[in-house]
Amino acid sequence: MATVSEMQRNEIKENTKQGIEIAKKKGVYQARPTRGAVSDEKLLEKYKNVVKDIKKGNATGQILKTNFIIYDKDFLALNDDQKKRFKGKTISRNTFKKIKALL
Repeated sequence: MATVSEMQRNEIKENTKQGIEIAKKKGVYQARPTRGAVSDEKLLEKYKNVVKDIKKGNATGQILKTNFIIYDKDFLALNDDQKKRFKGKTISRNTFKKIKALL
């Protein structure tokens, strides 16, 4: 049974690949748009307060306390009134690391 299922799955993959190639030749195929892809310049512009504080040499914790709150489980644990205080001022840990790496 497992072998037959694997063969069917491989056949589906191959047919899908062929269908995409045909659609590309016809000019009909549209790939899924990339999600959240932001250029480095736009990222630095969006978080210019963080960039300024990093250049000053402020500690990471101090930067985040004054400007933003890390969007993680701690943020999700806040009640609605507390979350409203930080509306538009959330940043992920990965974004913060990327900004530091760019500088």
